[in-house]
Amino acid sequence: MAEPDPGRPAAATLLLLAGGGSRRMGRPKALLPWQDSTLLEWLARRLAPGFTRLLISAAHPSQVPASLRPQTVIDPRPGEGPLAGLVAGLQAAPDQPLLAVACDMPNVTLALLSRLLHASRGWDAAMPRLAGQPQATCAAYQPAALGPLAAALQQRRLKLSDAVAGLSVNWLDDEEASLFENLNTPADYRRLFDAMHDGR
Repeated sequence: MAEPDPGRPAAATLLLLAGGGSRRMGRPKALLPWQDSTLLEWLARRLAPGFTRLLISAAHPSQVPASLRPQTVIDPRPGEGPLAGLVAGLQAAPDQPLLAVACDMPNVTLALLSRLLHASRGWDAAMPRLAGQPQATCAAYQPAALGPLAAALQQRRLKLSDAVAGLSVNWLDDEEASLFENLNTPADYRRLFDAMHDGR
């Protein structure tokens, strides 16, 4: 099976998950300053050109910069975690694979997403696994994943690791852990912000 052509967008949807409560951060992660814009806008500029469609999942439009609100789908059940945002994204783009990325993962690369997309063919999903833990907020989902994930949401099995247990998953166990670093606290933000800007 041929690898995706790096010179043209893949026929897939990029879904940036921005609906979290950001309680430990104290402010919406998607709106954190990052280089010359917000973290969400920076991620969209860096990753969206690799795919034919961009969607943002959020609990409320106020969580999203104005420039990205036309691409936003609102979580039908806000406050119920990333599963609700993932289901909303799959429902909005039911005809092609979907690459889900949490908006607080600035180290995710297009190369990683291309590997996930390629690995998901013939499965419901392809997902990295670190020390046995699924990285379900940085994964590729095929349209067939919608039914089981929507059922899990309806049954209030909201933990993503439980919800994806109902899928056929191609696990990627050899990805570099640093790709999945996320920003949960102000200290995380300062550390990754400084590392990113020192490396420019």
